[in-house]
Amino acid sequence: MVACCCKSWIRIGQGTILQNLSLPTLQPDCLCRLMLVWRQLVSDFEQPDDETDEISLIKVHVKFAKALLSSAKQELALVEKDVKDGMVKEVVASIVEYALTCASISSAKSLSLMMLQPEKDWEPQALLVPEHLGVATFLLEKEKLAAESKDLKKADLKALAAQIPRCEGVASALHSKLMQDELLKSVKGVCETYLREFEVAGLSSLKSVQASTLRELETFVQKFKPLVKLSLDWDEDKVGRYRPMFAGDEAKTDYTKMNENMEVMESQLKVLNSLASHCSGHDPVKGLVEFAKETKEKCAATFLETKETAAIVMYAAFFLEEDGNEEHGMLELVQYVKKTYNFGMEQLGGKLKVMAGTAADKEAAEKTKKKGSELSKKDTAKKKDIQKKKEKEKDAEKQDKKVKVKMEKKTK
Repeated sequence: MVACCCKSWIRIGQGTILQNLSLPTLQPDCLCRLMLVWRQLVSDFEQPDDETDEISLIKVHVKFAKALLSSAKQELALVEKDVKDGMVKEVVASIVEYALTCASISSAKSLSLMMLQPEKDWEPQALLVPEHLGVATFLLEKEKLAAESKDLKKADLKALAAQIPRCEGVASALHSKLMQDELLKSVKGVCETYLREFEVAGLSSLKSVQASTLRELETFVQKFKPLVKLSLDWDEDKVGRYRPMFAGDEAKTDYTKMNENMEVMESQLKVLNSLASHCSGHDPVKGLVEFAKETKEKCAATFLETKETAAIVMYAAFFLEEDGNEEHGMLELVQYVKKTYNFGMEQLGGKLKVMAGTAADKEAAEKTKKKGSELSKKDTAKKKDIQKKKEKEKDAEKQDKKVKVKMEKKTK
């Protein structure tokens, strides 16, 4: 079909579809519009100068068939909605089938040429119907896809999330009937390998998040959670058991490690949110998305619990650490905890809240008193400066008078 004159088989198609129609049947607007479009496409069609150039022939055939198919589908949608005449529906459906067949045959010819020379610079959009584009993509990128499959083993969670669109494309191509053709067996194999490696790498990466960052934060929470509970009633004997942790570097080391893991977790949660919100109809991706949702829920809950635990323990440490509040006061602690863990002093509970509030009020009062004292000292110093200035001015005036008297005596 590709090698024949396009106008000839276009007119043959028109005659075949219309030969059994009577004039009254042609009267509906949908058929009139469609015939006008068809005739205009035939009129505008330009056969390539070189009829031996298969690629140029395919391009014009596909272009014609796509344009006709688009118009026919639009009219068919209107016919099915508004026209009751079964014959009209049948005719429009036949035109859709005819255009689709023309496009598909030309597109299939393009694929066969691509298989022979995959390294050539092709124009898939101009040579193929949409249904063939996915298969053609991986036919032409078979070697590249094979290399990407190997790289997936080294990819982190963020890199894998970025590969989701690629994975969807591969899965869609595999579901194409065309991919079942024996001639595409090698392409199919590469695509299947890519999906398998993607799924393995994705699940492994998510398990790694759970086994590393998540587990580290859970360990921190488990260690300090008892102190959080005790701080509500603040029984000095019970709470005092934790005092040695804040006397040395143990708690500082725990907090340093926890803060580092919190930064990592915050970054991982962004990727997990992206993965968990993805919608897919393909099993490998669906399985990964479901596991990502499960992991995200665990990580998000632990992330919040860690912030709350870390904040409350820092308030408790203020009263447990020997002389710790001499260097950093309660007001500074309130600002730090709010900024770092988004936890305000008003969120504290029980006796610890009362203790923290009392310490903050006392510190604020002392600062106000100190500020007032400093202002008073400044005011006194300022008054002394003014007094000294006035005394200097008086001395200067006396000196001027003496000079003036001497000058008057000399002039007499």
